[in-house]
Amino acid sequence: MFCSQQVYPRRFELLTDQEDNLLKLYTSKLEQLHALTARMATLAETLGKSFYSSEVLKPAPASEQKEHTDSWRDVTPERFNWLEKELMRGRAEVVRHMFLYSSYRTDSKHRPDA
Repeated sequence: MFCSQQVYPRRFELLTDQEDNLLKLYTSKLEQLHALTARMATLAETLGKSFYSSEVLKPAPASEQKEHTDSWRDVTPERFNWLEKELMRGRAEVVRHMFLYSSYRTDSKHRPDA
């Protein structure tokens, strides 16, 4: 009995430390998620609000409880990979628009005036 009384406080301490580490990691990932979605929102203003779906621009809840607005957010690696692919798609679209605009300007300079 004496041994178990010493083990439980130590286990509680280890679990508390682990919980603190997980909370720090979650907070860090959540900040990264907000930064990534802010960059995508800026691109969406340039490309039009319909370019990205609402799933991209709003952080998804980690669980199926959609009615809780203060619930945990999905910060899984899969979510980040998907968002990074969407960010690259948006950047590629901006580059395409810039290329088309620059080629349009170049073509209009070479046209004879009527």
